Amino acid sequence: MPLADGVSFLAASAGTGTFVFSTSRNSFLTLAQAEADGEITDGQVVSYLAFDSASSPTQREWGHGIYSSSGGSITRATILGGTAGPGTAVNFAVPPTVSLTLLAEDLPPVLLGFLSGLILSQVGNNLSRAQGLSIGFGMAADSTGAVYITGSINNKSVGTAWAAGGNAGGLGTGLTVANNTWYHVFAIINNGAFDAYFDTALNAANAPAGTTAFRRIGSIRTDGAANIMGFEQIGDDFYWEGTGSTASGPLGFQEISASTSASAGGTITLAGAPPGVQAIGHFVLQMSYAAATDWMNLESVNAGNYANSGEQNTGVNVTVTSQKATQSVDVLIDTSHQIHSQGGGGGASVNLTTIGYRDNRGKDG
Repeated sequence: MPLADGVSFLAASAGTGTFVFSTSRNSFLTLAQAEADGEITDGQVVSYLAFDSASSPTQREWGHGIYSSSGGSITRATILGGTAGPGTAVNFAVPPTVSLTLLAEDLPPVLLGFLSGLILSQVGNNLSRAQGLSIGFGMAADSTGAVYITGSINNKSVGTAWAAGGNAGGLGTGLTVANNTWYHVFAIINNGAFDAYFDTALNAANAPAGTTAFRRIGSIRTDGAANIMGFEQIGDDFYWEGTGSTASGPLGFQEISASTSASAGGTITLAGAPPGVQAIGHFVLQMSYAAATDWMNLESVNAGNYANSGEQNTGVNVTVTSQKATQSVDVLIDTSHQIHSQGGGGGASVNLTTIGYRDNRGKDG
């Protein structure tokens, strides 16, 4: 619906008829001035609000009307509401004041899957593991696309039961924190206010009482002491920090440490990616072999089983001839947090590390 800024006038007459311009209001544009400025055109549908008194209104009406340049008027076309109810013209006792405005009906519906901001960050230093998590300001459509969830919150703890507000517990109803466990982070509306909580269920089955809307905005994993493992979120990408399994290896979760003969043709269930979520895994693949040529593919579980180093789809082929090689690899992870590996079987030493993953957090609706 086109919007004309700052147009307001006193109509010429009372009653249920067309709003014909009579008198301009101080500091507001007239219909003619708005047309001259290019804000409205003859025959255009505009949104209006009409009322009998600016200070103590007892009669009001809003809806969509049609602007007439020759008559300097607004014809009441679709009456959306008012003191007489939707569809019924108010019989104004005095000539009403009429303003062109933006109505709730003019706003776009909630965009299914919309999410902006709501970035997760650990309380304190990411490398000093603790149980607190903060959520930066943002807005997201809820899981059903019915309402927007907007806000931010500081320091929700995965270690204690949920309580409203910041610097409070965040665990869902009936849950207790466990070691080496994934928790999904939900932004919620609870008793009319923005909040957040942690759940092991993707469908928010353990949401706190009073929750009327929810949206998963990320996932976290606890370590062996039930603290949140170090991570950094950049947009939809989550990168592990301080979780290196070896002093010389990349930071992340070591998924394979074996020979290609031991890992050829296998399905890998990943420790470093959340369960139930289709994501793009960020991996570092390292191979070393002193004698001959060997190779390894990483691919989506759905990509098929490829028999030799010359064939690959979503995976990557790494060839090693009497040397060491390191390759960064992105592979689609299924909802069972699995990928597929295919090796040449020559016996090269292989290390595969999950350094992070991309989680669109429901943006595909």
